[in-house]
Amino acid sequence: INATDNCGTPVITSNDVTTAGSCANKFTVTRTYTATDACGNSSTFVQTITVNDQTAPVISNTAGSLDASVSCAADVPAANNSLINVTDNCAGVVSITSNDVTTPGTCANNFTVTRTYTATDVCGNASTFVQVITVNDNNAPVISGSIAASNVAGCSASAAPAAATTVAALEALGLTIADNCTADGALTVTSSDASAGS
Repeated sequence: INATDNCGTPVITSNDVTTAGSCANKFTVTRTYTATDACGNSSTFVQTITVNDQTAPVISNTAGSLDASVSCAADVPAANNSLINVTDNCAGVVSITSNDVTTPGTCANNFTVTRTYTATDVCGNASTFVQVITVNDNNAPVISGSIAASNVAGCSASAAPAAATTVAALEALGLTIADNCTADGALTVTSSDASAGS
């Protein structure tokens, strides 16, 4: 502020009046400068400073850097806000939230999770980051072991044992069955017979 006076150099003071807005980084400052000479004569100059944060936080993760592929539904990682790196142009806490949208596939262990992280500053400006998690079970159950001779039928067709229809029944015959995604009790068991001629 430049001030001149006919009798000397005036003293300049200032006073701020702040009018609050809708958030911490949205308000108006009305700054009044007063130039006063030695005899108390004064004049004023008003400066208006408008503060309005309209810039969204910046998420610095490279697109796709959190994408993942897993085999089983149980392997889908939980949302983790600490994986999201955020900077903002203004002071204040940036809140991070997440939302999952699941797109079903052909079975319980075949689907896609689209996880959207949203970073929101104190004035409601927001940006998003999308993580895609693909679940696809391509691993067949593993049957190991062998059926003990005592469980094999004798000569008569009527002596043939009934086909096992559960994992427990097969394991009782001496086999071990395991799957990477499905508990034993939930596995489906089917069987087929083939006779070998003499």
